Amino acid sequence: MMLANHTSVRDIFETLRKQFKKLKQRDAHVQHFKETRLFQDSLDEFDDAEETVKLLCEEYKAASTESYIDWGQGKDDEQMDQF
Repeated sequence: MMLANHTSVRDIFETLRKQFKKLKQRDAHVQHFKETRLFQDSLDEFDDAEETVKLLCEEYKAASTESYIDWGQGKDDEQMDQF
């Protein structure tokens, strides 16, 4: 049996999230998306994706602690459904 800890991937997700936020603040590369039917009204899908990555990073961070078994027990059902 092999036991591995891959929580270091959190750093990659956090870097990508920071880069995404910088690009989004400048509206860089969004004109192509705004031309499609899915994104012509809003870019909410991007905000939802960014929030999902944020929650993923939070869980990876919690997974690297000894108290991970208790993580998420105080969160409401709606937030836990996202996992």
